[in-house]
Amino acid sequence: YRFTALGISTMAFNLNGFNFNQSVVDSQGRVINTWADIINRANLGMEVMHERNAHNFPLDLAAVEVPSING
Repeated sequence: YRFTALGISTMAFNLNGFNFNQSVVDSQGRVINTWADIINRANLGMEVMHERNAHNFPLDLAAVEVPSING
């Protein structure tokens, strides 16, 4: 429930998540995931599920069969 509430609250204020881009990187360039990364991924998942039609509008158009016009 916490991640859902956090995702909804960030979208309610029109924020695009927290935008932590791999917070911690070790000396060899490998990403060390932190809780901030996990929360960010949860928020991105909520954004994908939220307002599907707005994000996939061209896909919705492509899925509809076009009527033939005989004129």
